[in-house]
Amino acid sequence: DDGRIAENIPREIALDVPRTLTGSGSADEATEDCGAGAKRLRRLLTHFARTAPPDQGYCQGLNFLGSTLLRVFDANRDPRATTVDARGALAFRGLVALVAPLYAPDFRGLRELVAVAGAVLPAYAPRLAALLRDEDLDLM
Repeated sequence: DDGRIAENIPREIALDVPRTLTGSGSADEATEDCGAGAKRLRRLLTHFARTAPPDQGYCQGLNFLGSTLLRVFDANRDPRATTVDARGALAFRGLVALVAPLYAPDFRGLRELVAVAGAVLPAYAPRLAALLRDEDLDLM
């Protein structure tokens, strides 16, 4: 793999980053600079898209995982810094570790996670479990 990504992916990432950081989904905002955090998130997602196996490329939702991991690993980081450091590398490794089982083509990891959530839901959220049961709703 030479690190190239599909032509539409940079635009998707550019649209997702402002949605992640501002809650807005406007295309106009996607072209604006949302600051150092946006640059770091854009770089993290682009690197993931370039290095992920073809069956696990970039998809919607990764922006929220990436943003959360950057916040977790960068809690004490200077918000104006835009370079990749050890904490950014940890966020990338975390994103890869989460995506591999959850976003696999057959969604095996996601199904297992949902099954576990369904099994523990009655103990930790009995009202929600009862509501789901009464409405005949399945987590999957």
